[in-house]
Amino acid sequence: MVNSCCVRSCHNRSDREKEKRFFNVPTVVTGKGKEMEELTSRRRREWLSQVQLKGLTFELKARRTVCSDHFLNGAPAYIRDTNNPDWKPTLKLGHSDIKVVDSDRYSRLCQRKVTNAAATCTSSQSVDETTEASVYIEGCGSGLSISNSGLETAPPDTDDDGGTFSQTDIAFSTLTAEEEIMLRTELNRLTVENCELKEKLASKEMTLESLREREDSVRYFTGLADFLTLTVVFNFVRGSMSSDKRRALSAFQSLMLTLMHIRLNTPLQHLAYIFCVSKTTSSKVFHETIHVLYHRLKPVVFWPDRQSIRTSLPVQFLEYPWKRCVSIIDCFEIFTERPSTSDASALTWSNYKHNNTIKYLISITPQGHISFLSRGWGGRVSDKKITEESGYLNHLLPNDLVLADRGFDICELVGMRAAEVKIPAFTRGKAQLTALEIESTRSLAHLRIHVERVIGVLCSKYTILNSTIPTELLFVRSGEQITTLDKIVTVGSALVNMCPGII
Repeated sequence: MVNSCCVRSCHNRSDREKEKRFFNVPTVVTGKGKEMEELTSRRRREWLSQVQLKGLTFELKARRTVCSDHFLNGAPAYIRDTNNPDWKPTLKLGHSDIKVVDSDRYSRLCQRKVTNAAATCTSSQSVDETTEASVYIEGCGSGLSISNSGLETAPPDTDDDGGTFSQTDIAFSTLTAEEEIMLRTELNRLTVENCELKEKLASKEMTLESLREREDSVRYFTGLADFLTLTVVFNFVRGSMSSDKRRALSAFQSLMLTLMHIRLNTPLQHLAYIFCVSKTTSSKVFHETIHVLYHRLKPVVFWPDRQSIRTSLPVQFLEYPWKRCVSIIDCFEIFTERPSTSDASALTWSNYKHNNTIKYLISITPQGHISFLSRGWGGRVSDKKITEESGYLNHLLPNDLVLADRGFDICELVGMRAAEVKIPAFTRGKAQLTALEIESTRSLAHLRIHVERVIGVLCSKYTILNSTIPTELLFVRSGEQITTLDKIVTVGSALVNMCPGII
């Protein structure tokens, strides 16, 4: 890309003047504290005021650059060195309305700071270490600072002969031998302290390495059983995630943000604060990552073949007729906000829950593996309707046995597949159940309860499903064919399948 200087009457271009350097007009930095936002906003305003180019406004989003000819030292100063003449462009700006910072005055200011730092260091022997850490040393034109937050240095300057020299050396050269030793000792102590703080901070960052020895954190933040499972999931999906190095979050951080949102139902605004990004960025990262997780993990929710099911049946299913069981089904509902349109509100109203809901059909194997999950339906739809149109019946084979609740009036539908469905006995039209029906219903309930346990595990692991879902998650996003809520439920079911079974 060819860079050109935006200063009036300056025609420097990067393709013609190879030795020139070009610097972007500063942008406002958000997400790193109010102080940084105000400082960068002020600097951007100062640059634009100095350039005074027609049409160059504070809100302009187009990329503009200023060449090195307009700075005393050929480059902008460190962002916190506000007294530096190069904190903004000051040379050859094509107009006379320029307020230039006196460089000699700036040098005297730097000298006073060095002198004050030496005096502070001399008297620090009678003060505790907290007071000692507040020593501030700033080199001439370099922005060198020592503080509790660490050591920050700007690039070295060059002398008249083209050689480089350290601003720290300039600062120390004006001190006596005793003062220099004390300052260097303090500098070394603060450097060591800074490294230790960085190590502590790195251990608390949300990275793959930081979670290696923290199995309890893995279970809390992701719902997965251990670090190994998390590593497998990450390695499986990261090839499909964006590899743009300019992204605010890494691939692993994007994965953790998404899992934390569905696992803990943490608001995206709070996650944005944790990961030091804006709310817009956190929302964008969540939708992109959940889309990738849905397509990569959807195959984990699959229907096993009959032989695989029967060769590993739990003990309670070995008796006749339960050993023919291949599926235990049920429906569960998720509360949603009331839609704005009356038609949508009517379709999602559930007479059973007395609320607006989205209903899903779920099937598990006798081993507790989630083998089928329908797309979301309005809470008004009956269980029979979902079973008939969700594609569930296509998985049944002759002589298969399905266990269901009383609400599934699907005996005829299953019978057309030469399969059988078992539901609890009814007392309708009878005074009471026979002894055989009571025993059969008790045995059936003992086995059918497993699907309710799996639903409970799914909703307790990923607590976003226990909350009231906002309507924005019920829409199909542009270019997609499935709602975000459907993706969340599918991803949660796949991750439950990766955890130890309940049976």
